[in-house]
Amino acid sequence: MITELAILRIRSDAHAGFEAAFARVAPLLARAEGHVWHRLVATADHDDFYLLEVAWRDLAAHTEHFEPSSAHTEFMEVLGPFLVDEPVVIHVPTATRLGAVQDEDASGDAALPSLLTARAHHSLSG
Repeated sequence: MITELAILRIRSDAHAGFEAAFARVAPLLARAEGHVWHRLVATADHDDFYLLEVAWRDLAAHTEHFEPSSAHTEFMEVLGPFLVDEPVVIHVPTATRLGAVQDEDASGDAALPSLLTARAHHSLSG
Protein backbone atom coordinates (compact mmCIF):
# COMPACT_ATOMS: atom_id res chain seq x y z
CA MET A 1 0.00 0.00 0.00
CA ILE A 2 0.97 3.59 -0.55
CA THR A 3 -0.26 6.71 1.22
CA GLU A 4 -0.85 9.95 -0.60
CA LEU A 5 -0.26 13.04 1.54
CA ALA A 6 -1.73 16.22 0.08
CA ILE A 7 -1.25 19.57 1.78
CA LEU A 8 -4.15 21.84 0.90
CA ARG A 9 -3.95 25.58 1.56
CA ILE A 10 -7.38 27.19 1.56
CA ARG A 11 -8.68 30.76 1.65
CA SER A 12 -8.76 32.03 5.23
CA ASP A 13 -12.52 32.69 5.10
CA ALA A 14 -13.42 29.31 3.61
CA HIS A 15 -13.16 26.68 6.36
CA ALA A 16 -16.84 25.78 6.68
CA GLY A 17 -17.43 25.90 2.92
CA PHE A 18 -14.35 23.80 2.19
CA GLU A 19 -15.30 21.12 4.72
CA ALA A 20 -18.86 20.98 3.35
CA ALA A 21 -17.54 20.74 -0.23
CA PHE A 22 -15.16 17.95 0.77
CA ALA A 23 -18.03 16.04 2.39
CA ARG A 24 -19.93 16.27 -0.93
CA VAL A 25 -17.06 14.91 -3.05
CA ALA A 26 -15.54 12.42 -0.59
CA PRO A 27 -17.72 9.61 -2.02
CA LEU A 28 -15.96 10.10 -5.39
CA LEU A 29 -12.68 9.37 -3.66
CA ALA A 30 -14.07 6.49 -1.60
CA ARG A 31 -15.44 4.74 -4.71
CA ALA A 32 -12.16 5.04 -6.65
CA GLU A 33 -10.48 1.81 -7.71
CA GLY A 34 -7.71 1.00 -5.24
CA HIS A 35 -8.93 3.41 -2.52
CA VAL A 36 -8.42 1.89 0.93
CA TRP A 37 -9.22 4.75 3.33
CA HIS A 38 -8.87 8.51 3.63
CA ARG A 39 -9.08 11.32 6.13
CA LEU A 40 -9.07 15.09 5.95
CA VAL A 41 -7.73 16.97 8.97
CA ALA A 42 -7.12 20.62 9.71
CA THR A 43 -3.53 21.20 10.72
CA ALA A 44 -2.87 22.12 14.34
CA ASP A 45 -0.28 24.80 13.63
CA HIS A 46 -1.48 26.61 10.47
CA ASP A 47 -5.08 27.80 10.32
CA ASP A 48 -5.42 27.71 6.55
CA PHE A 49 -3.90 24.29 5.87
CA TYR A 50 -5.48 20.85 5.72
CA LEU A 51 -3.88 17.45 5.25
CA LEU A 52 -5.63 14.95 3.00
CA GLU A 53 -4.29 11.48 3.67
CA VAL A 54 -5.36 8.70 1.30
CA ALA A 55 -4.24 5.08 1.44
CA TRP A 56 -4.18 3.45 -1.98
CA ARG A 57 -3.66 -0.18 -2.95
CA ASP A 58 -0.59 0.98 -4.89
CA LEU A 59 0.77 4.12 -6.55
CA ALA A 60 -0.89 3.28 -9.87
CA ALA A 61 -4.33 3.28 -8.24
CA HIS A 62 -3.84 6.96 -7.54
CA THR A 63 -1.70 8.21 -10.41
CA GLU A 64 -2.91 6.01 -13.29
CA HIS A 65 -6.53 5.36 -12.34
CA PHE A 66 -7.93 8.12 -10.12
CA GLU A 67 -6.01 11.21 -11.29
CA PRO A 68 -6.95 10.92 -14.99
CA SER A 69 -10.58 10.01 -14.18
CA SER A 70 -13.70 12.12 -14.48
CA ALA A 71 -14.23 11.54 -10.74
CA HIS A 72 -10.92 13.30 -10.00
CA THR A 73 -11.85 16.14 -12.34
CA GLU A 74 -15.14 16.64 -10.50
CA PHE A 75 -13.39 16.28 -7.12
CA MET A 76 -10.97 19.09 -7.99
CA GLU A 77 -13.61 21.28 -9.64
CA VAL A 78 -15.59 21.32 -6.39
CA LEU A 79 -12.57 21.88 -4.10
CA GLY A 80 -10.59 24.17 -6.42
CA PRO A 81 -12.42 27.42 -5.63
CA PHE A 82 -11.43 27.08 -1.97
CA LEU A 83 -7.72 26.50 -2.64
CA VAL A 84 -5.13 29.28 -2.59
CA ASP A 85 -2.71 27.29 -4.76
CA GLU A 86 -2.08 23.81 -6.13
CA PRO A 87 -1.95 21.06 -3.49
CA VAL A 88 1.49 19.72 -2.59
CA VAL A 89 1.26 15.94 -3.03
CA ILE A 90 3.73 13.24 -2.05
CA HIS A 91 3.47 9.47 -1.67
CA VAL A 92 4.97 7.43 1.17
CA PRO A 93 4.84 3.76 2.19
CA THR A 94 1.74 3.12 4.31
CA ALA A 95 2.40 2.52 8.00
CA THR A 96 0.83 -0.65 9.35
CA ARG A 97 1.79 -0.06 12.97
CA LEU A 98 3.89 2.49 14.82
CA GLY A 99 7.35 2.57 13.28
CA ALA A 100 6.60 -0.02 10.60
CA VAL A 101 5.86 0.38 6.92
CA GLN A 102 3.98 -1.86 4.52
CA ASP A 103 7.11 -3.23 2.79
CA GLU A 104 8.37 -6.49 4.24
CA ASP A 105 11.75 -8.14 4.05
CA ALA A 106 12.28 -11.82 3.22
CA SER A 107 11.60 -12.91 6.79
CA GLY A 108 8.15 -11.28 6.72
CA ASP A 109 9.15 -8.58 9.17
CA ALA A 110 8.33 -4.99 8.33
CA ALA A 111 11.34 -3.38 6.70
CA LEU A 112 12.35 0.23 6.37
CA PRO A 113 12.40 1.67 2.87
CA SER A 114 15.80 1.11 1.30
CA LEU A 115 16.46 4.85 0.98
CA LEU A 116 16.09 5.34 4.73
CA THR A 117 18.22 2.30 5.41
CA ALA A 118 20.89 3.57 3.01
CA ARG A 119 20.92 7.02 4.62
CA ALA A 120 21.16 5.56 8.11
CA HIS A 121 23.99 3.26 7.06
CA HIS A 122 25.83 6.13 5.36
CA SER A 123 25.54 8.42 8.38
CA LEU A 124 26.76 5.66 10.70
CA SER A 125 29.72 4.72 8.53
CA GLY A 126 30.77 8.23 7.57
